Amino acid sequence: MGNLVFDFLNLPEREAKPRKTGLTLLRDYGMGFHAAQDLVSDYGEYIDYMKMLHFTVLYHESHKSLEKKVRLYRDHDINVFPGGIVFETAIVKDKTEETLKKLKDIGFNTLEVSDNIVSYTIDEKLRLVESAVKHGFKVIAEVGSKYPDKPLTADDILDDVNKLKDAGINLFIVERGEIALYFEETEKGGRDTIGEMIDKIGLEYLTFEAESLEEQAWFIKRYGGGVNLGPNIHPNEIAFLEGLRRSFGKEIGYGWLLEQQKTKG
Repeated sequence: MGNLVFDFLNLPEREAKPRKTGLTLLRDYGMGFHAAQDLVSDYGEYIDYMKMLHFTVLYHESHKSLEKKVRLYRDHDINVFPGGIVFETAIVKDKTEETLKKLKDIGFNTLEVSDNIVSYTIDEKLRLVESAVKHGFKVIAEVGSKYPDKPLTADDILDDVNKLKDAGINLFIVERGEIALYFEETEKGGRDTIGEMIDKIGLEYLTFEAESLEEQAWFIKRYGGGVNLGPNIHPNEIAFLEGLRRSFGKEIGYGWLLEQQKTKG
């Protein structure tokens, strides 16, 4: 990153973009263009992916203004993708090729292949992923359920994940519902299913939909600042989250500052 105002304090830093771990995936819930400008001007170097709310893509009336906003993010080295419902709509309407071409024309460089509402087989998903990759997209997929009744395990998804990796997917979103259930199971003494997923799939291939700062802090404490988080991070939270990654914040314990005190003493 550029020179800091307080660079003489030798503050903790982390890997610059492009990076494979420590990814932060934000969600654009419908910010105006000027708000998005302010966001990327101040914090663009901390944002790796921006997920645009499906409604704001599907119902945008101006190709030019949507293209302008996507270009703003891409100019700050932020990968941009529409909410998964956009492609699910294309699937159910048998318009996947037209949709891929339109998204590419607008400037999106990433695609989320989800099955929240529209269900299809793993073979169908593989074909969709391969088609998206041929169009030049990075592809993200979801694992787990929004409303699970039991914790997801690595063995539940390992075969499909490996097939999807081979097809070109390099990042899997662990659904918010799975995170919530995991925390419930932990309080009951349940086993560490998330740790098992990380061991078997790889930290760099997973991103976790941890919504609260407390949950985000837990992931960072447990797996380090290199854990991937999002894509449900609100733009207003980016500064707090980046602080946690660098050990600044009461939720994380200010470990770096305490270490500096020990070194000084």
